[in-house]
Amino acid sequence: MFRWIHLDPCEGVYDNPLLYEKGWNKKLDYAIGISKDGVHDITKRYTRKWHEVLSRRTITSEDTVSAILMNITRKCRSGLSSDELLALENRDRKESEELSKATYLEVNNSISLPGRQSGSVEWRAARSELGQADSLSCSSCPIRRCVDAHVSKIYDALSAILSHFCDNNIPNERIIEVFVTLRSLMQNLKDANFKSRRVTLDQKLQQIFEILPSAERLLSAISLKAELHTVGDPSVATDGNLIHTSLALPVALDAVDEILSNYKSNIFYTKGHQFPRGNRLCSGSVLASSEQLPIGIATAAFDGIRLSKWEEPDGAKGCWLMYKVHGGQTC
Repeated sequence: MFRWIHLDPCEGVYDNPLLYEKGWNKKLDYAIGISKDGVHDITKRYTRKWHEVLSRRTITSEDTVSAILMNITRKCRSGLSSDELLALENRDRKESEELSKATYLEVNNSISLPGRQSGSVEWRAARSELGQADSLSCSSCPIRRCVDAHVSKIYDALSAILSHFCDNNIPNERIIEVFVTLRSLMQNLKDANFKSRRVTLDQKLQQIFEILPSAERLLSAISLKAELHTVGDPSVATDGNLIHTSLALPVALDAVDEILSNYKSNIFYTKGHQFPRGNRLCSGSVLASSEQLPIGIATAAFDGIRLSKWEEPDGAKGCWLMYKVHGGQTC
């Protein structure tokens, strides 16, 4: 049985329906999509031979699978507002309609997908995981380098702030208050003039920077600096790298939004188990089966911005995305 753990069926990069079954020459029974908002059976997204898969799904009845997943989803969504529930129900309906499309049940033998890329050729051949082509010639894209070191630095800084709160048993209400204040600061900086970003700090923000050294680490990750002990009003301003600040501010805002969403949903940070985790990989090389230019470029899957994504024009027929770690590291 193959169980695919997918963080959110409706956000992020497009899924790869064929790579496991067709590229790696494996069979699956169940693919369960898991997010903080619920769980869903997304097996149809990963097969072109649904009736064959259905014959292997013998653990329990399909009605039981559906009932169990619906019950878990209801528990995940308990406590949400009616507006949030409506938005999630609309998303579920769209996802269900997408999975029911005939394109997911068509077999297209003309699609060439890479097999497993890790491990020696001999080992992959012994496992029948070389795929249909032991090369990347089936890609229509160039290899692209991720410019996302700032994303990792922002996540490391936020992780350090959360660790400080965790170590000092700071009440959740105070944590939410601090992040709401930081979010307001970053939004004001994002809205400020590109060439002269500067925001004056009020008393509440000054206190945060005085008692929370990690906050300055976050500013540094966004190419900002706090001017607390200079002539004039205390403020935060760009450190000179204007483009870097413009790239990093949306990432920091999205990350803080997710932290706030987690805390407001009673999902609390524990070291190494909640977003954001430190030691994020970055600056690797990306190759995709195809991409939609200019906004659906492959590296958008790793840019840390919620509204951007990799788009594959023929994704419904099968697609893949591969990431090569920078400098030959093994992780």
